[in-house]
Amino acid sequence: MATLIPCVKNDFVKNDGKCNIKIRLSHDQKVRYLKTPYYIEPGMLGRNGKVKPKHANYIELNAALTKLIDEYNSLFASLGPDIRYMDVNTMANKLRCNEANGASFLKYANRRIKELKEEGRHSYAISYEASNKWLAGFTDILFKEINHEFLEKFQKHLKKNGKKVNTIRIYLTHNINVRLSLIGKSFGINDLTTYYARYSWSTIASSLGVLQDTISHALGHV
Repeated sequence: MATLIPCVKNDFVKNDGKCNIKIRLSHDQKVRYLKTPYYIEPGMLGRNGKVKPKHANYIELNAALTKLIDEYNSLFASLGPDIRYMDVNTMANKLRCNEANGASFLKYANRRIKELKEEGRHSYAISYEASNKWLAGFTDILFKEINHEFLEKFQKHLKKNGKKVNTIRIYLTHNINVRLSLIGKSFGINDLTTYYARYSWSTIASSLGVLQDTISHALGHV
């Protein structure tokens, strides 16, 4: 059974002397730490995960941390029997993805761009940055609000501003891939994109005896 408890790790202390309060997720003798929006001075958090009464805002902080853990436990409960087969990494990814769904899409997309740069995939990062720039000029939107209707509106916005068909296709695909990257992480897949869908389909089609010329045409290779 997974357990969740607030803790402080002194690996990074801000200039004001405070550390991030993390949620310690333990499951099957493995541990992951989840960052929270809350900071506190080292020593102000007890081993029981409660902010000590001598802290000026201990009531508010304890209430906020209790609410956060209750939300995490509710998510775990909604997963049903499947949770028994999850390792601690999958559980942590589920929690992070659930948080991201209610967060700014642009903020998450910028994080994805940073990941691409760190992986040395600079050409992809530059292309994603261009797409993100146009999206930022159009609107900011929550992650969970990225859907077919929104993509159609964004497509019209790009057309209105003189973007070519191929550029529009690339930008829309980038938005879809950012969304897919979050879905993939909840299943332990680090780089889920539309590429997986295209070539999974081609593999299945080939196994069913579909002609290679037909598959190539469907993929746009001819």
